[in-house]
Amino acid sequence: MLKLLASTSEADTNLNLFTHMIFFNYVIGAPDAHAKNYSLLLGMGGRALLARMYDVASGLCYEELRRKGRLAMAIGGENRFGRVGRGAIAKYAGRDDSRIAAVMERAGLDAQACTDILARLAQSVPKAMEETFDEASSLPGIDELRTRLLPAVGDVCERTLGIL
Repeated sequence: MLKLLASTSEADTNLNLFTHMIFFNYVIGAPDAHAKNYSLLLGMGGRALLARMYDVASGLCYEELRRKGRLAMAIGGENRFGRVGRGAIAKYAGRDDSRIAAVMERAGLDAQACTDILARLAQSVPKAMEETFDEASSLPGIDELRTRLLPAVGDVCERTLGIL
């Protein structure tokens, strides 16, 4: 994916968007975020921009996926929720591929920048989810979903922050 996005006319933007998207999917425990869940919008003059996220859903509300769930697309070789640390981030940012490292660095996405993005998401997503659940408190079934999902996402985020 990174090589494909690096070849687009809007490489820096697309690499930044994709990094935020795949890290977000990791933080929320989205096991179905595979390549078909990312699209390029093709425009005039050969422009290609990554489309907005779609078909995003956490699997962490299910006990089986909390224990065995994995990302469909690994981050630096790691696809287990709560296990993406500095080594996986460095690999994602191109540690083992100088071409990827060069395009990621040009896009402002060296290993430290990627680590910072993941850390910000891991810090902000649980709070944003909690606020969303508060706003939706009158919906049927929301309390059960909150009880199942929020602690599991919080756990992934805490474990991630602990290894970053």
